[in-house]
Amino acid sequence: MFAPIRDGYWLFPGVTYKGNFADPFVLPVKEAGGTVYYAYATNTAQRNLPIMKSTDLKTWNVTSYTSNPGWADSKCLNNYDPLNDKSIPAEIRHYNYNVANKPPLYLPNQVEAWLNADGLVSPRPSWARWMPQTGPGALGWRTQETWAPSVAHFNNKYHAYMAVRAEGAEDRFCIALALSTNPAGPFRYVKGNSAVVCPKDFVNGVIDPEPFEYKGKWYLLWKSEYSPNKGQGLHAQQIDTATGRLKSGSHRIDLLQRDTSAGSWEKHAIENPSMATIGGKTYLFYAGGEFWPYGRTLSNYSTGYAVCPQGPTAPCSRPSGDNRILGSVGKVQGPGGGSAFQTADGSWKFAYHAYTRDGDPNTRQLRIANIYRWKAGQISISDGAKARFADVPAHHQFAQQISWLAGVGITTGNKSGNFVPSGYTSRSDMAAFLYRYAGSPKYTPKGASPFADVSESSKFYKEIRWMQSAGLATGNRNPSGGKNLYKPGDPISREAMAAFLYRLSGTKGYTPRGAQPFADVNRNSKFYREIRWMYDNGITTGYKVPSGKPLYNEKGNTKRDAFAAFLQRYDTKYPQRSPAPPLN
Repeated sequence: MFAPIRDGYWLFPGVTYKGNFADPFVLPVKEAGGTVYYAYATNTAQRNLPIMKSTDLKTWNVTSYTSNPGWADSKCLNNYDPLNDKSIPAEIRHYNYNVANKPPLYLPNQVEAWLNADGLVSPRPSWARWMPQTGPGALGWRTQETWAPSVAHFNNKYHAYMAVRAEGAEDRFCIALALSTNPAGPFRYVKGNSAVVCPKDFVNGVIDPEPFEYKGKWYLLWKSEYSPNKGQGLHAQQIDTATGRLKSGSHRIDLLQRDTSAGSWEKHAIENPSMATIGGKTYLFYAGGEFWPYGRTLSNYSTGYAVCPQGPTAPCSRPSGDNRILGSVGKVQGPGGGSAFQTADGSWKFAYHAYTRDGDPNTRQLRIANIYRWKAGQISISDGAKARFADVPAHHQFAQQISWLAGVGITTGNKSGNFVPSGYTSRSDMAAFLYRYAGSPKYTPKGASPFADVSESSKFYKEIRWMQSAGLATGNRNPSGGKNLYKPGDPISREAMAAFLYRLSGTKGYTPRGAQPFADVNRNSKFYREIRWMYDNGITTGYKVPSGKPLYNEKGNTKRDAFAAFLQRYDTKYPQRSPAPPLN
């Protein structure tokens, strides 16, 4: 009956979720029969406060106020009148809707009174800017703009905090508070409608509020927007649970400031703070980067985390290295706007939004991922199974190759659960990797070591001896004379890596043909033939540069993630191929 309306906007009672749901926040609520998960989002589909619910975190349905959910399809006009249904908030029932393309047979106000499942029914605050919804299908209901809502239950009420566009600077937002006795609403602004957070010293105000309970006290997190001569940051302050507002006498805590250093993934923005205490340690999750692709294929928007030893009562710090745990990968682009929550079984989840690659970035869909805490305290987030390594998120350039390296038993990472992808591959590690790749052949070193710097006490002694006995390694000339040096602790150069793989393949007398593929490799290069063999067999592509031929960087160190890529590509060409077993 209402196909024209329902096809245009998905947010109607009983309809399964399929549309835009940005900046999601999920609140677990214990109800009769089990835990129900309520999800809230930035305004969409003509609603100030969109709300959905689920019992399995997979199927989400739009909430409803009506006491007769079958009315719209039953056509029982004589048996049910939504205007007299007291379960529908009075603000909705008494609103004078002005809707184009009115459905036949039904009065517009009856239809819209039933369809409008808006979680927020209050008129906009006196300080809010008038932001009417316009365009085809506009209901005329929404006249305010609300962002990134989040909800907490204390003092026997559900407290919804949200950013509302305010009067003043064009992009100024302040944080409002609305209350309800039900997680599905209706929510109404607190008496007086004054903003909870609206600092005068920030021209564009604040956004992305989220309440967080820490050691029996409630705190409100938020993000400060751009203001001249002020840095963007994430902040917290204690809440007075009697009023839901900031506690008198408490002070703002600056949790984290945006990293504006060259090359930082946060350089464009830092936002959407969310906290969780997992395994006795409190973490701050946040989004950053530039969400909109602006003509690019990929979005560089990401989600990272910081560690907060004192929760929201003191500044947090980023873990060393790349602290991103979600980034664009494959069809999932712009992952962010997220919040952490704990499920009924005690596991931790992360609700976030992302859009589909080559799709509409304005359609930011809800996704639920798993949060994992490693023994050493690192955090990783994965849509599926637990990541193999704490420091290799799914969006890492060589995540698939590193996972393959672990899956075939070549590496287990370090004791902290890290692979250290940006670290270099030492010559001793490389010997161990290739030995395992060759199937860990039975081998017992005999006689004296052929290398002056390798003894029986050396790490991976057997594997290095196997490399030499199999003809893969001859070592380096010893400037002091005597036996050659293997230099086990040195990083292996990219040119030497090419030589080792060439020898491992059993290839003999390869003759390169055609134009030089790399700008920095020519026939005078020490391992020119081996590098060309790598390129011609698809084992290396080199480094792209803004213009001209790529670079191979032959003298550069082989990073551990690059080693994984080299060996995985090698395996597709020479699967599990190894030299003839050496003689003992």
